[in-house]
Formats: sequence, structure tokens, C-alpha cells
Amino acid sequence: MFSNQILFAGAFALGAPLAVNAQGLPVVPGGVATPLPHVIFETEMGGDSDDAAALGFLHHLADTREIRLLAVMHNGNNEWGGAAISAINTYYGRPNLPIGTYRTAAEAGRPGYHPLVDQTRPNGPRQALSYTGATSVGRWVRLLAETYPCAYKPRLQFPDAVDVYVDVMASAPDDSVVIVNAGYLGNLSNLIAWKDIDSPARRL
Repeated sequence: MFSNQILFAGAFALGAPLAVNAQGLPVVPGGVATPLPHVIFETEMGGDSDDAAALGFLHHLADTREIRLLAVMHNGNNEWGGAAISAINTYYGRPNLPIGTYRTAAEAGRPGYHPLVDQTRPNGPRQALSYTGATSVGRWVRLLAETYPCAYKPRLQFPDAVDVYVDVMASAPDDSVVIVNAGYLGNLSNLIAWKDIDSPARRL
């Protein structure tokens, strides 16, 4: 069941470490144990470096057993964003953490996918997300991938983010998943648009 499973969040509050019980679950004031939030992080990972810091914070929260980090999705236009995410995950001891990347409708073969950029809006993103190669900004992303151990490969060699969503949410308890979005909305739009009968998008 995927019903009522997802809570969308634009920010994640960091605070003092939580007390835990014998099972490792956080304990809120009053002594009541609460299940760990299951977090999926959406990041553009390609312009400024703030998303790298945010991912590092989430790994820290996972290390202190305040969250369970399920997957990281890349929604930006830097071809090496997925590899940079892999480098950060590997640095924090989670080299096998699932990573999904954005697909256009043509790339995915799914005509219901939503275009990431509305070319009719003059005040939209600073540059078209054409995916023709590494962007002129965010060169640190490829440098990060080339410097540290990671799955060093371009965007289309990572799984489609929608497929990763389906896989990781299928095994997560209902009402447990928090999506933390620090970038574009293309992956989430695709997830909602995808009408496959086995897709959790039908149950959002």
C-alpha cells in the first residue's frame, strides 16, 4: 500500500540529537518512541554547493539514527550530478544508496512526463536544461566525482528517478516517507504524471 505515504517538504530542520530507546527509535518528550522518518532527497547538485552540504547533513542525521536515508534523486542539468552524489554517499559509508536521475519524456519513453523547463516563461531557470553535456557552472561537481571514489558515470547511466521512487517506496512503511526537495520539480512531476498501474503515483 502506498496510500497517504508521502509528505513533501522543502526544508529539513536540524536540531539537537534525539534520545533513543533500546530499539534505536527516537523518543520525544514524554517518553513516546516515534518511527524514524524515511527520507528521499531531491537535489539539483550542479550549481551552488549548498546541496552538497545539505546531503552531508542528511547523512549525519542518518548516522545519528534520526532519519533513515532511502535514496537520493538528481533533478538538475549537470551530467555529473549523479556521480557527485555517489561520491558524497560513498564518503559517508553508503556507496550503495540508490540514486535516480531526471529523464525527459523522449529519454524515458513515457509521453506523460512533464517538461522540466517552460520555454515560454522569460523569468524561468537561468539556462535551458538541454542535457547536452556538463554545464558551464558547477564545474566543482565533476571535479568532486573525479577526485573521490564513486560510481563515475553520466546522467543517463543512472536509473530513472521514477523507477527508483517505485522501488524504494514499495518497501517503506505507509506514512513514513518524507521527500526533501532542494532543486527542480521535474522528478516529482514525472512521478505524479506516470500512470503505470504499478506506480505509487496513482495513489498520491
